[in-house]
Amino acid sequence: MRKYLYILCIVFATQVMGAKAQVIDTVQIYAQHTAYQTKLNPGSSYTWWVEDGQIVGGQGTNLIYVNWLDITGLKKITLTETALGNCVLEPVLAYVLVNEKDTAFMPNAFTPNKDGLNESFKPITNWNLVEAYQLRIFNRWGILVYETNEIGKGWDGKQSNSSYNSEVFLHMTYITFKSGKIYYKQGNFTLLE
Repeated sequence: MRKYLYILCIVFATQVMGAKAQVIDTVQIYAQHTAYQTKLNPGSSYTWWVEDGQIVGGQGTNLIYVNWLDITGLKKITLTETALGNCVLEPVLAYVLVNEKDTAFMPNAFTPNKDGLNESFKPITNWNLVEAYQLRIFNRWGILVYETNEIGKGWDGKQSNSSYNSEVFLHMTYITFKSGKIYYKQGNFTLLE
């Protein structure tokens, strides 16, 4: 399956060099020949850099294949395009979550501002491996503002059709994987306008 740098489910963002960076994929360690692709511009060459992964094919083209090794965590992919006339375009930064099987990553912020990026708060995980799930969101006074047991569903930053302003919330996340492994995490995150 090919992963595209310019389209995909976006679940986390940060500001880097004036451009938003986004999670474009979640893979398990030892994932082999995972493809990532960007739009082809005739005459351009492409330089890819992959943090802690191994590019096994496609360097210089708009399509690379990566083997993810035994290091887990949020990993960067950087793409620099050199267009005709030796014009180097601004680099594009994306993230890949490389994890062990049956685990999750919790973002520390989200932006439900209808720009199509990070519209809901939820774990990043392989939802196909999830048997049961619970997400509970509390405000700073400890009042429950959101709860779901629907696998893959996140919080859109609203309660009773009214939106919150920028604020810090507490989450409690429970995931039971089909393997029987249980993931539990609680912590703070920020809703950004």
